[in-house]
Amino acid sequence: MPSPLLQRGAFARLGFAAAIALSLFIAAGLAHAENAPACEMTTADAAALGRRAAAETEGGVFREYSDAEAARLLAIINAQPPATRWRADRILTLELPGARVVLALALGDCEFVSFTAAPAAWDALRDHALGQPL
Repeated sequence: MPSPLLQRGAFARLGFAAAIALSLFIAAGLAHAENAPACEMTTADAAALGRRAAAETEGGVFREYSDAEAARLLAIINAQPPATRWRADRILTLELPGARVVLALALGDCEFVSFTAAPAAWDALRDHALGQPL
């Protein structure tokens, strides 16, 4: 059974306004890093669009994790059923009120996979990986 944390395809269930903002942030498609398709957007562009969506939405929060933080988060993300072997050196997150958290994995200058998570599940995963609430 798939993990309730990583719910792919949940984008269509978001509210219209959130869907518009999120469509600017995430690239289409899901792929394992070993077989990642050509980038639909650079990591810099994805980050800029995520920051803009957060700034334009009251209560919106954009975060970018790298280095050791990204490695700890990725280890737990990869362990969620179904287990994956994604590689990433940055993890971008967009949290908008009333919507699932959007996570995007980036390797180099390529944002290659995105998915959503329930806010409470993401908070628990993040706090476990990083050791404390933000």
